[in-house]
Amino acid sequence: MGRKAIWQVEHFVQELLVRNIQPAQAKEVARILATGTWTHDHPLQPRELKALGLPVEVDVPRGVHELMQLYPQSQGRQASVEYIPSPRQPRELPARRPKN
Repeated sequence: MGRKAIWQVEHFVQELLVRNIQPAQAKEVARILATGTWTHDHPLQPRELKALGLPVEVDVPRGVHELMQLYPQSQGRQASVEYIPSPRQPRELPARRPKN
């Protein structure tokens, strides 16, 4: 990722974090989150977030559950990314025709 993009992400995250943690800690956590410690699609677990010193709550209030029941999500959507566990083998090239 380019330096400009890293700077933008880091400073945006720092602005969000400073609302709940000390500025020095917010700056360090923002640096860690913005500089490739994890990939963009890695779901950070409460254990990892707590290790960073972030205030984490995992309980969802009953009212939120009740609200979510009013908006059911569609089921059975196909994933937009396909995981292939091993490298694909290159296709065999067709045999060359002999020159006349």
